[in-house]
Amino acid sequence: MSAPTMWQRYERVGFSLGMISSVIVCIAYLLNIFPMPQIDDWMKKCLFILRGELQPTDEIVIVAIDNESIKRLGRFPWRRKLHADLLRQLRTAKAVVMDIMFVEADKEHPEDDIELAKAISECGNVILPMLRLDEPTAKTKSEEKAFNTAVKKSAYYAPEDCSKSFKERLTALASTMPLLLKAPIETFTKGCHSVGVAFAYPDLWNIYRHIPLGIPVESSDPQGSLFVVPSVVLEAARVAMGISKNDVSFAEGGVNFGGKFIQAKGVNWLMEINFAGGKGAFTQFPYHAILSGDIKRREFDGKVVIVGFTAEGLYDIRPSPFSQHTYGSEIIANAIHTIISGQHFKHTPKGIPMLIALIISALLSFVLLRANPLLSLLSMIMLICGITFVALKLFSLRLLLDVSPLYGSTVLSYALITAWGYFGVGREHRRIKEMFALYVSKEVAERLARYPELAALGGEEREISVLFVDIRNFTETMQRLGAKRLVRLLTEYFTEMSEIVKRHGGFVDKFIGDEVMALFGAPLPIEKHALSAVMAALEMRAVTEKLSKQWRERGEPELKVGIGVATGKASVGNFGAVDRFQYTALGDAVNLAARLQAMTKEVGATILVCERTAKDVEGVVELKPVGELKVRGFSEPVKAFEVVGITKGNDANEAT
Repeated sequence: MSAPTMWQRYERVGFSLGMISSVIVCIAYLLNIFPMPQIDDWMKKCLFILRGELQPTDEIVIVAIDNESIKRLGRFPWRRKLHADLLRQLRTAKAVVMDIMFVEADKEHPEDDIELAKAISECGNVILPMLRLDEPTAKTKSEEKAFNTAVKKSAYYAPEDCSKSFKERLTALASTMPLLLKAPIETFTKGCHSVGVAFAYPDLWNIYRHIPLGIPVESSDPQGSLFVVPSVVLEAARVAMGISKNDVSFAEGGVNFGGKFIQAKGVNWLMEINFAGGKGAFTQFPYHAILSGDIKRREFDGKVVIVGFTAEGLYDIRPSPFSQHTYGSEIIANAIHTIISGQHFKHTPKGIPMLIALIISALLSFVLLRANPLLSLLSMIMLICGITFVALKLFSLRLLLDVSPLYGSTVLSYALITAWGYFGVGREHRRIKEMFALYVSKEVAERLARYPELAALGGEEREISVLFVDIRNFTETMQRLGAKRLVRLLTEYFTEMSEIVKRHGGFVDKFIGDEVMALFGAPLPIEKHALSAVMAALEMRAVTEKLSKQWRERGEPELKVGIGVATGKASVGNFGAVDRFQYTALGDAVNLAARLQAMTKEVGATILVCERTAKDVEGVVELKPVGELKVRGFSEPVKAFEVVGITKGNDANEAT
């Protein structure tokens, strides 16, 4: 089995770097190592903006405690009898979420609590929130009783059919939550429809996109039992959709909700809110306008109503994907809208983005190994745009695809492969190009640098054509010249000969005194190397005649050359000492070409070729047999032919 070429090694290393990039990215993704979670959270915000706002349902409205209401009704908190009056105006609504905390009795106006409790009970559609404390706090007996009443009234049983790790985490959280949650006072809890939690969680960019659908708690009634307190969002949606409590259950990975399954993560069932819009997306009615009768009761018939704050200074403002200043009641409205409209998101399994990341790295490795730096950069940018487009399309179908492994593998693969290509392969590419640039055309040097195995570094037997061209009577003619004149004339002559060789796809092997040795078919293979060599010889003859005329006009010596061309097997490659070597050719074809060049003067010809070369150019070049010549170093006579010119009907350019 032959050793892999440099290009094959380049491909293998590049592919390996791409795969390593994917593995690193996928591990970081699985372990939530920076910056993977940050990329996913940032991208989800961007996807909302790219998708744009939706048309929210008019079944959800907000009763706003706004600046004008504060101005007319006085500084908040207001007396609770106002809330009682409001609820009576909202009794035809399907559900009323009071985003106001009533966790302590009104000791100054106890009659207001009685009035509000009566209104809550009469309406029968009121959902009250629990207060989430910043630190665990022991409860008083009345608070404990209110909490147990709320749990008994509204909570669901915790899931039993779940994994061991999920159960352990569920139990651990449930043991701490009773000290962090504070229920509404018992008189309110008894008369309301249900009680729930009403807070959202920010992501790593402080964007409030998640809302818990339930919080596990331990209740002392009965002792040690695990329950799940639902969110006001889930309860409002359930009531609005007419779903029985028996048709709702919490499970590992989500909530069974009236025959549908809502995906939700973790032991607090975090649901991704599919925001319909930001600030002002849902219809708002001023609190004071409802009390005054300016807004009629029929505006709320059959709707979900959220009573919350929009006034400045009440600090219920949160960043959302569409706005940095979204009111808490609007976040709740978006969450309820997500469930009611059936537009809750589904998450793709983690294995899918990781598999795609591996495929991306493999494809990118293939492209980067074959493209120039600009095309490589454009390929990476186009790939990132393609990933974004696919993610946006899936997002519009309510399918969440984590893009961090895809972006990560794209960028890291590009960085590693490009860096290695520049500092590793690029250095070798430039070295080879510089090594051959003086002896072959730029195109050939570039190809050799890209495919150095074509030069067969180390030696390879190959059929080639060899050309020797020598100045006749060089010693006699040139010894009369001074060193400066000699150098100038030889430089002019060698430059012309070298350019001719390069034009015909040849390789200038070396300069030996006044002699030039050129190879055709090495280091790069040429299909018609014999014809290329002979055409180069003909051009050399024509150029030397022209050059000789110019020299005579300048008072310089006459220039005459002899050219020998031979075709055959030769060993080509780098030959020499360990620390000093040269790319050249060795073999009978080289020796024969040199001998034929030396014999041109004897037979009175400018260009002599061997029999094998003559066969390869027959029909294109006019040849004249000169007979069999006794060539030094060869045991048998060698048939030789003089090259007269190009046959009639052939074009010099088309011939090669």
